[in-house]
Amino acid sequence: MPLRLKARAAASASGRQVQVDSNGEELACSRGLVDALYPPLLTLVRHIIERRLEQAPERQRVGKPEHGTIVLDARHDAGHLGFSIGDDGGGLGSARCALAGVDSAALLRSLSADLAGHPLSDDQIAAWKAQRPTVRIEERLGRDTTFHLSVPTAVVSVVTAAGAPPTAARAVRVLFVDDSLMVRKAAEKFLRALGAEVSIAIHGEDGLAQLGARSFDLVLTDLEMPRMTGYELIERLRQMPTCAAVPVVVVTSRSGENYREQAVMHGANDYITKPFNQETFAHLLHKWVGAGSLVA
Repeated sequence: MPLRLKARAAASASGRQVQVDSNGEELACSRGLVDALYPPLLTLVRHIIERRLEQAPERQRVGKPEHGTIVLDARHDAGHLGFSIGDDGGGLGSARCALAGVDSAALLRSLSADLAGHPLSDDQIAAWKAQRPTVRIEERLGRDTTFHLSVPTAVVSVVTAAGAPPTAARAVRVLFVDDSLMVRKAAEKFLRALGAEVSIAIHGEDGLAQLGARSFDLVLTDLEMPRMTGYELIERLRQMPTCAAVPVVVVTSRSGENYREQAVMHGANDYITKPFNQETFAHLLHKWVGAGSLVA
């Protein structure tokens, strides 16, 4: 899911009033590069929402609008991919001194450890470092902070085997998880017609066991299932180093925005509602196993 939408879901879940804007270009990146950059960028956004944007009463007291603002910017610039994440919160404060002069991996590890939930894994930090990123921080104390990140486009993205894009030597491996026999048969038919290698799981617990036994390029899961729900499955697989970067798409009959937001907060990359057809899966395979968009 693009970072802008993930940021809005995180803001909604936090209970804070946050406006998320995006500027610049829509960067089409390889799946591997998206996997390497997305978790660290999301960590920065979550840190802004959970730790730096003040609550409405405090913002009003210092003359700011009730709602906080986050601005995401992405662009190609002279052999680099550039990203800026800015906010109008209270700033880093004393943490700014502690972070001054450290490398970007140490900065991300520090910010990640300060958040609720699961911090960035060692594999995610290593994948980020492999891109040779640089980070610059601009801050006007009490007014706003902007993180500027730059990645050389010449660097070859390094990802774990489970997160690597499939090669021409094998088919795309898809795990489809649903407790309905009719739905499973339809999905398997459509995915196989598109050339995918399909594994079927009848509930979340079955899906988790299969994820522990082999690697997949894409996971498609229902939400409401016996033994283990889709929410639980997504949260559990995100704790597995080999699955942390695997794209997960929720396929459900639940169309309410609250279901979508909860799925995103648990770690889903995308969300579609039933019924589906072969074109639905063709779009998902192209989107999540081919190229990806980071910000827009």
